[in-house]
Amino acid sequence: MDLHSHSKGIKTSISFFRLLRTRLILFFLTVSIIPLVIVGWWSFFQSQNTLREQVSNQLVIARDLNAYQLETFFQTPVENVEIDSGSQWIADAFREF
Repeated sequence: MDLHSHSKGIKTSISFFRLLRTRLILFFLTVSIIPLVIVGWWSFFQSQNTLREQVSNQLVIARDLNAYQLETFFQTPVENVEIDSGSQWIADAFREF
């Protein structure tokens, strides 16, 4: 019986160490994965905000460029009329017309 009780004690100590090893592995995995998840989450939101800001800036630039092109498109004929109105040649042409 002494051999039987001794082997029983060894089995319980081996299962204890297996349980301890498993718990330590799970603990260290948890401790290492949680910061990775937090940093990944934070990076995702930071990059999302940066991309939104860049798209917004590009839309503002496109709006300003379109506004400038429209202003130029309509301003050019007005300037041509103003320039031509001061021309003697145009004034003579209108009198003959």
